Amino acid sequence: MNKMEKNEFTNKEYAEYMMANYYLGYTDTALYFAAVLFEDIVMKKVNKYKNTYIKEKKANGKKYEFNLHDAINLYIEREGWKSDVLCMKKNETKEELHKFRKVRNGIVHNGIQNKQHEDIEDFLQYVYTSLTGDIKSNSFFSKKSSNQALLQDYKKKEIEERMLSRYYDELLNPKSKHYLKFKYISSNDFENLFSLRDKMVKVKKAITNYSKRFNLGLSDTILSPIDTTSAYIWMPFINQDFTDFTNKFETKRNNLIAGSASILATPLDFRIYIDFGGGDFKYRMLYQDFLQSERFKTYIQRYRNLVQPLEIFDIRWYSFIAKRNDLFEILDNDQLDDFVKLAKKRISSAEKSGDIMTAGYNKIGFILPVRDIQLTEIIKLFEYITQIYYEFLQFSSSDKKSLDMLKEKQDNLQNRFKYDKK
Repeated sequence: MNKMEKNEFTNKEYAEYMMANYYLGYTDTALYFAAVLFEDIVMKKVNKYKNTYIKEKKANGKKYEFNLHDAINLYIEREGWKSDVLCMKKNETKEELHKFRKVRNGIVHNGIQNKQHEDIEDFLQYVYTSLTGDIKSNSFFSKKSSNQALLQDYKKKEIEERMLSRYYDELLNPKSKHYLKFKYISSNDFENLFSLRDKMVKVKKAITNYSKRFNLGLSDTILSPIDTTSAYIWMPFINQDFTDFTNKFETKRNNLIAGSASILATPLDFRIYIDFGGGDFKYRMLYQDFLQSERFKTYIQRYRNLVQPLEIFDIRWYSFIAKRNDLFEILDNDQLDDFVKLAKKRISSAEKSGDIMTAGYNKIGFILPVRDIQLTEIIKLFEYITQIYYEFLQFSSSDKKSLDMLKEKQDNLQNRFKYDKK
């Protein structure tokens, strides 16, 4: 997927974004999207008839401007109601669409004063169903659940990130002085996540360019949007060519179901580590198998005694550290198998319940305290984590094409540098 494909949007995606916002309580945003989309839906329905209709209205030099009211009437006259998602009779369809037009006008002209309108949910459902074909969209209103809320949050953030990416791509050229002069994240940036996210944009560009330059095969998927209630900024990278990724969710975000080499920043620390999406049970389990394997215990020894130590840690609610230890102390004390056993039990329980996971177990990575962090250090530590990430993907795959590709990318990394030991 190239940059343009990733950042372009369809009305179907805007409808999903609209409904996600409504589901999560951002009613005003949802209504404004619905108003714009509804007008677009109706106007497109009559596009091929519109010019003839306008010529007839302008006969004898009369002034006339085509409007939404007339577009609905024209749609009904031209038998469009027969294929409309409302599945009503002619007059009923006309009445319903004009009701929606009034809702739309209320939103556009009076804004949030109309958000309690009794027809709002019918209006949203009509827009959503018209653009997505999902005739079960009433489940958004009648069957709310915490699991569905998490999925809608994923969709909302996915589209918001693509909006932000398009903005940054247009604002800042990767070869501009804004990127070339970027050298480090300041300790002061951790006091304001908006400032920290701006720096993370530059880190993402640096890693993306670095991956392309040395053929590392990594693709960024999201740099999470934030607001004043946010606790973290997440930036996962995955290998898009790995053939075993099958995304069963309605999202472009493969990091939802795939392991990733990730960077996560909070006001308290900066992490470079291996992470997993909330809907990813398969790879979470395979990762625990990997940690128990002799392959892992042998391979990981090359990272012993690094200047920045590798840690193993658990998290709750996406970012809050519940437990952390030096990885090699756990290995030396033969505690890792016990850690894995408990993690597998919790992952299995979550999978059986059908819940999206908001906790994480036995994540491996570097946890840097708040301080000035040089870009060169970030990239070096990210190289280490990417090597471990590729070792895990090789462990989890039986596909020869994937194995050959992953080994090539890993070798590209390993041939580049020496390990920074104490």
